[in-house]
Amino acid sequence: MVVRLPQQQKSLVVSDAFLLISCLFSLTLVITDTMTYQLGGLSGADIEDPKKIVKLAKIAFAGNYFYDKCIYFPKFSILALYTRLFPNTMPKLRQVFWVVTGFVAASCLLTCLADTFWCGGNVASNWSLEEGACLSFNSIPLFHLDWSLNFISDVFIFALPFHLIRHLKLKKRQLYGLIFTFALGIITIAVNIACFTTIIYSNNFNSIYVWAMSEITTSIMVA
Repeated sequence: MVVRLPQQQKSLVVSDAFLLISCLFSLTLVITDTMTYQLGGLSGADIEDPKKIVKLAKIAFAGNYFYDKCIYFPKFSILALYTRLFPNTMPKLRQVFWVVTGFVAASCLLTCLADTFWCGGNVASNWSLEEGACLSFNSIPLFHLDWSLNFISDVFIFALPFHLIRHLKLKKRQLYGLIFTFALGIITIAVNIACFTTIIYSNNFNSIYVWAMSEITTSIMVA
């Protein structure tokens, strides 16, 4: 993008727009994480100030939305690139592509809705001070759902172009370079798995901040 825009004087394409939007959402996520840190939410110490507890809960709730957009918009960027890459002469591949695109879009929508209404129609329960109040941020079943949709989407997107590569007539050097480029998606999948494993087995929800930013960074780099 840096080469194409200022040097080649070309305009933004759809995949670029999705990537830029993802960068903006990642910036907002950094801001919410910084606010959480400044309020002592990552210190591990018990917070007794009710106002601070409510504020932290609201920030965490809002941060879920920014995180969701950060992990899905790079996917949309890659899919937008695929629309230009997959030829019309391969109708079956195009059909599979649109199925995957529909699944990713539905996963993004479902994730946002689940994060909003996991605790029911009363969204304010997410920052309620009542004992036993439902909190979507630290809900393990919700984390399982969000992670599963995210992981499956990554695998589908990663696997899509390899059918095309088999039919390309390229020199070995070009072919290996293309395979390596697409295989970078393994990095995102690996970070995704590491995030899931760390949170589930360590039960340390503070680590989600580190792994979330790692996943977002790798997703943007790959896209």
